[in-house]
Amino acid sequence: MTKQLNIFYCIGNTNPNTNAEILDTLNFQLPKSIAKASVDLPVRLITFGSVHEDSKIHNPYMDSKRKFRDFLLQQDSYLKWNHFQLHTLYSETLPKTFMFLGQMLEAIRIRGKFNMSSGKQLRQFHHTSDVVHAIYSLLPDIKENSVLQVSSKQSIRLADLASTIFSQRGELGSLEIGSMNDLENEVYLDVYPVPESLKSHDFRNPLIEIPKLVSHVWLPNQFN
Repeated sequence: MTKQLNIFYCIGNTNPNTNAEILDTLNFQLPKSIAKASVDLPVRLITFGSVHEDSKIHNPYMDSKRKFRDFLLQQDSYLKWNHFQLHTLYSETLPKTFMFLGQMLEAIRIRGKFNMSSGKQLRQFHHTSDVVHAIYSLLPDIKENSVLQVSSKQSIRLADLASTIFSQRGELGSLEIGSMNDLENEVYLDVYPVPESLKSHDFRNPLIEIPKLVSHVWLPNQFN
């Protein structure tokens, strides 16, 4: 009996400011080609997207990820796949400058003001290692040809995260909450239920872990 293998497609570009054609190639055309090539083979294609694929957020990045998710959902049973929708990831690696955390770090680095919206937007921040462990624990039992959100119980408001970081550094006066307008297509309600299979899985508390990383890993020379 031929053993089924899992193929993980982990390549992608998450920067919404990248050229739309490049995003379409990496996030849609390339994984689509791999998926079509794996039809009738004893493999299962494991792909990764964003929980915001199901939201009203539209930008070149999100549109490219949404197109690939829709492609998978249109396939017949000859293709074996699972698509994991992820929240915002963080790790010891320095966050990208286009991300909320990256923009905040830059303001701290130059000791400038950090301007942001009301911060009422809800986000889940998951450490990459926690997500990897969660997915590996799910793979043996998850239903094939399905989409699953990797969610936890720890949705937090961006204002709470920013306030915690600046407060612990003694720089709360540099945080300008409400100095920018809110966007209508952001997520302000907790619409991400925790899958039954993940309710016992441990995710690190971002209000504890991210401030630690800011002061001891990402900007250690500016720790007060």
